Amino acid sequence: MPRWLLERAEVWFGTSDAPAPPTVTANPAPEITVGVRGAEEAAVVVRYRRLGGPWQRLRLLPLGAAAGEPSYFTAQFPPFLPGTRVEYEVHVRWGGRRPAPERRVGETMSYQVASEPAIQETAAPIRLSPEAAGSRRPLTAIAAPSPGAVGQPIEVPEDEVVVLLREALASGEDPNVPFVWEALDSELAVEVGRLRVAVREGLLLVGLPVRCDQIGGARGEGTELVVPLAIGTPSAPAGLVGTVETPARGASELVVAVWGETAVAATWLAFLDVCQRVATRAGEDAHCQPMLPGAVWAMPRVLGIVPQARHAIDRAALA
Repeated sequence: MPRWLLERAEVWFGTSDAPAPPTVTANPAPEITVGVRGAEEAAVVVRYRRLGGPWQRLRLLPLGAAAGEPSYFTAQFPPFLPGTRVEYEVHVRWGGRRPAPERRVGETMSYQVASEPAIQETAAPIRLSPEAAGSRRPLTAIAAPSPGAVGQPIEVPEDEVVVLLREALASGEDPNVPFVWEALDSELAVEVGRLRVAVREGLLLVGLPVRCDQIGGARGEGTELVVPLAIGTPSAPAGLVGTVETPARGASELVVAVWGETAVAATWLAFLDVCQRVATRAGEDAHCQPMLPGAVWAMPRVLGIVPQARHAIDRAALA
């Protein structure tokens, strides 16, 4: 496969050192690796979809590189049913002294899952380890479940919840780069790369490090807004129902008064995004639609998400 030049950056995939899915693959969740040379602080994202379905985004994780050597980024597609054709596009952006916006590399590519992938049914709860989540390996093997059917719980350890929430709050941008909330003449810098999480029995605590001119400015320590989410437990599941305190907790009364409700809303939306992303990795239902989160619970240092196949009313919303 050819190499592409984007200004000063060279990008390639589908080569021996940066493999991409073949035209037909027996692996329902193949990996993709992208090589980049000549770009500072590069980030790689793959947009993918089942043929005719909605586009989704998959962020590739850096493998690390020595000075002067090319950088490699890798991830694993979520599992698809046999016979499914998947389209994907590689997008790259970089920062540094001469940042560049995200742009597509080459044309839209595709692969097809062969008719008889080697998938074994899993009966035990599936544990999402940081290594498995980072490589986007298949988490379960639910084969075309009927409408409303639930899969085995996916258990996400606390340190991986941190990573997923940081990515969700960053909305596709680099989670290590602070972003700014604005409201009229007020601004608040959110250092999402320093976000903290504590998972307890039926409780998820999210700490958002923030700063503004009134609490330390650009170089001060800032403060933290804490959002507690009360959800179900393994013995007392509560579906996707949760309760939160409004506004968020915090040491600065000024920040809580102005930004406390915004922090709660942003954290809740990010939490729902995490539930959706984890459930999607569990596969597709009988109508080739991604699984939905049917329930969520928390126990010490573990967040549990139960994937569920769509009901008819859910599929109608997609028509």
